[in-house]
Amino acid sequence: MNFLGLTAIEAQKRIDSCAGPTVHKITVGAAVLRNSYDPQRDTQILLLKRSAREKYYPNVFEIPGGKVDTGETLLAALIREVNEESGLAVSRILKPLATFSYTTTKTAKGPMTGDEQIIHRYARQFSYVVTIEGDGSDFCVHQAEHSEGSWFSVSDLANIPMTDEMRKLVVEALSENKDYTDNTS
Repeated sequence: MNFLGLTAIEAQKRIDSCAGPTVHKITVGAAVLRNSYDPQRDTQILLLKRSAREKYYPNVFEIPGGKVDTGETLLAALIREVNEESGLAVSRILKPLATFSYTTTKTAKGPMTGDEQIIHRYARQFSYVVTIEGDGSDFCVHQAEHSEGSWFSVSDLANIPMTDEMRKLVVEALSENKDYTDNTS
């Protein structure tokens, strides 16, 4: 099923009609690819390192992405997030990647008693392989969320700190698209 044209609310309704916990948040991720300019290297993917100040997974690398805003389509969110986090413009969406779910937990005061409660929120991430306008050498990291970024090929990934889900996604994006050519730039 193609979710790109759906808003976050529409995607949540489709997901919630299936078994499993209620999804509270829809997020998108962009596996941004570019051709390497070194003929000895493979296609490269842009990875951004989460800020040390982040509550969840500080100092680990991830693909650009984030929350789909209310009323926004997944496509619009994907384009916006890539631009906000890297300054790059999406030129083409090549294909969807595997979706994954994750849980965030926070402690809050209960509205009635004021007692602390643990609140679990479930999110579903829809990720896509995308290409960008230009060669990507001019990307700039949004410092509020990420401390650094770089282009990596599959041979670089062994020592890059990532969550297991993110590593699977990155390997999937690179291995299935290692020979792509983007003739739109």
